Amino acid sequence: MSDLERLCAALERTCADGTAVIDDLRRLRVRMLNMSAEIARLASAGDGSGAHVARTLQLELAEAMRRGADAATSIRQMQRLGREFINRTVGGAGITQNSADHVLDGHLSLRMEDGELRAWLSGGHFLGGRFHLQDLHVDAASGVTAVGRGDLTLSAEATAELNEILEILVGHGLAEPPKKSAGSTFYPLGWASEACAAAYTAAWNDPDGTRDSDSGRWSGTGYGLRIEGFYNPETGEFVSGWPVRAGRSR
Repeated sequence: MSDLERLCAALERTCADGTAVIDDLRRLRVRMLNMSAEIARLASAGDGSGAHVARTLQLELAEAMRRGADAATSIRQMQRLGREFINRTVGGAGITQNSADHVLDGHLSLRMEDGELRAWLSGGHFLGGRFHLQDLHVDAASGVTAVGRGDLTLSAEATAELNEILEILVGHGLAEPPKKSAGSTFYPLGWASEACAAAYTAAWNDPDGTRDSDSGRWSGTGYGLRIEGFYNPETGEFVSGWPVRAGRSR
């Protein structure tokens, strides 16, 4: 990993830590609001001196909440600037939005066969809320997670939304959630989608990576992960990129 990649990786970790801090600040604000309401109740029921102390404490809580809100705003600004730097530095030559969507969210394909609607999934290497997973395996060495053949399906919520659309278009939905027939790997648990995108972008631009024009396969390393995928040898465009478990080809 180059010095620039290490800097980008450190920036991404800082951005992720910032999200955790914002979540903590949000929870703290809720507690402070509840405390302020309780203080107001006690102030209304207390004597003059107690009410004065309570009102003073309420003002101090309000000021603390304001500073917390300012801190959250500053963190979000830092995250935005950090991720802009990562995108500009690492670059994304040859990576279209469609390919990025394929890697992270996956694509759903539909086809009519003998009057029956068939559906299947491809791509989708980010552990978001769109998928339902069975028998998830975590590789301790790389942090990459994996599922076997047929163990990745569209979530019940996403399938219900899809069926609502299909009812309008073809008059009926799918009998069961679409699945991915092949096995699949996922970027490490806890990684934000931006971190996943930065990793495969860095791997795609890895000067020590490989691109095989005969097979249309490429490989590289980004943010400490070995990443492989497909590309279009004719256009040079990135098609897909999945993380590889330590000591394996996928």
